[in-house]
Amino acid sequence: MLIRWQSTIVDRRGNVQPGAVLTIRRMSDQAIVTVYRDRDGTQPYPTGTVTADENGYAYFYALPGLYRITSIKPSIDWPDVNLSAVFVTVGGGPFETVQEGLDATEDGDFFSVAPSGQRGGLFDLYENSSGSALLIGTFPSLEAVNGAVAIANQALEFSFTREPARWSPYDSDSDGSDGAIVDAEGWVIGGVPAARVLSSIKDNEALIILAPYDSDADDSDGGILDIDGWVIGGLPTVGGGEVTATLNGPMYVTADFDSRTLAFTSWFGANRWWRVHLAPHGPNNIINVDHFEDVAGPDITAAGTVVAVTSTDWFPPRQDAAVTGGDATSKVSTGGSHEVGGETTAQTVSHYMVIDGRRLLAGETFSGYAKRVRFGWQDEVTSYNTTLADGDRRFTKDVYTDTIITPLSIEAFIETWAREAITVYRDGGFQMTGNGFDTSGHHYNDTAQARIPKASFTNSASKTAAPNVWATSLYQPGRGFQTSWINRGFGFGDASQVAGSWPLAYRNSGGTWKFYHSVVERQDGSFTMAAGDSYAFHGGYTWSPDGVQGAADSAFLFTKHARPSMGYAFLSAGSSNFYADESLIGLETDAGVFGRFGLSASAVAYETAQTEIKA
Repeated sequence: MLIRWQSTIVDRRGNVQPGAVLTIRRMSDQAIVTVYRDRDGTQPYPTGTVTADENGYAYFYALPGLYRITSIKPSIDWPDVNLSAVFVTVGGGPFETVQEGLDATEDGDFFSVAPSGQRGGLFDLYENSSGSALLIGTFPSLEAVNGAVAIANQALEFSFTREPARWSPYDSDSDGSDGAIVDAEGWVIGGVPAARVLSSIKDNEALIILAPYDSDADDSDGGILDIDGWVIGGLPTVGGGEVTATLNGPMYVTADFDSRTLAFTSWFGANRWWRVHLAPHGPNNIINVDHFEDVAGPDITAAGTVVAVTSTDWFPPRQDAAVTGGDATSKVSTGGSHEVGGETTAQTVSHYMVIDGRRLLAGETFSGYAKRVRFGWQDEVTSYNTTLADGDRRFTKDVYTDTIITPLSIEAFIETWAREAITVYRDGGFQMTGNGFDTSGHHYNDTAQARIPKASFTNSASKTAAPNVWATSLYQPGRGFQTSWINRGFGFGDASQVAGSWPLAYRNSGGTWKFYHSVVERQDGSFTMAAGDSYAFHGGYTWSPDGVQGAADSAFLFTKHARPSMGYAFLSAGSSNFYADESLIGLETDAGVFGRFGLSASAVAYETAQTEIKA
């Protein structure tokens, strides 16, 4: 049976995108799949691509499963599109029995049967397939969805009203006294009638309360939580009832919406924490990585030693010029921490903060534990020849930065939209200053295939010679690794606009300990954007304690498409054990399964790898 997918394709401003070309891949192996124009599968689209019509409308039919839908323009990357979770009412229902549904429908119709034998508010969906009932799946009814939304809205009334700010469980009589017992999947199983809670509440779904930390990753733990969201039983607790912060568990977050500042503190080895601060800085006062703290001792909230003040660019500036109406200023970068002739070149016009599914509002602050934070902002940026243009200073592009922050990791999607025709000469992609991690470096997949001391560590080989460089790892003994990475399979991260003679990873030409991942390098002026054109790239930053054992050079945990992942490198043949945290025990990767003493991996020669942790 083929399932229909449909959508009107718009850009991030909401503008309809006629003619947008979508590529459909299977999530399991990222292979391009055949999709169809018709339900019977007789009219395939060519080569797994679907083109939106003049109204931006696109649709296709495909077999049930998980798919990834991508587009270059507009920049789209939608993983885990589930074509089995469809809501249909063709044929009617719910019926008391499967046979009643078959008797009331024709071949190809759908019908539902209730009760399903699952949790309340759900139904089983069937297709009448030549007189036989084909089970499609179990789904919430409209009544259940509406009920869950109502409960979530009530829960929000209790949210962020006490310290530390956390989600609160649903309080059945609004007297502030109820507790809820939840299982490892986030389902309320006691304290509040289970039938009133109709959906899972894991990850970013804004329903009721955060799922509790599962201490041994075996999905068996339950937690008893009070009305403020504190763990009061069922799980190991510390410090008066907080969920303990671990490598893959919660981190401690402080955020101030109005000042556009956010800091997150994560486990960084025994009795140690690592804190990353994001804040506006530099002459343009736009958001960037600002500084780090190394925090010793058992208190995750304590002040630490400032390791490095990084008042330079991490989220990048660009070097471009307006095609018309500019002055004769020589090529320089704008945006980030750059100015031209003493004039600012960028300003932030909007931003958002979302902490475990709850959006911070103007005037609000947050201080507490969280699993995932989204922090995004829009900057408007000049070109180098429109900053001092005889009083005609104008912004020629909008730059959108969207980050996903998890313990020890910042994942970022960056998009640039042209307001007018511009010629782009350089975009250095994700930039990283190595202060505090300044003993040695290693460009993953470079021809050097080595970790090189700071004094000699410069650029990777040219794109032609080393076309697959995707990460730069810096090291400091006793502290660990700081790594920047770029997704070479997403948008302009594919280096299609980088000249073959230019390196994909390079060190600052001024000799400072700062590194870049090339996204655009066209000094010949061959890359021009028209008004409304855009490009995007994806990657980020991660920090890892000094704990690699065996023959491996380095290893790091990070999130990619919001999923836990791991990267590592061997410089030569050998084996290694990557120890992280007990929360990973039992979790599978393409390289193996995390055991009590970590993940064992080996290589027969130089090798770098990135693998999803299948949580």
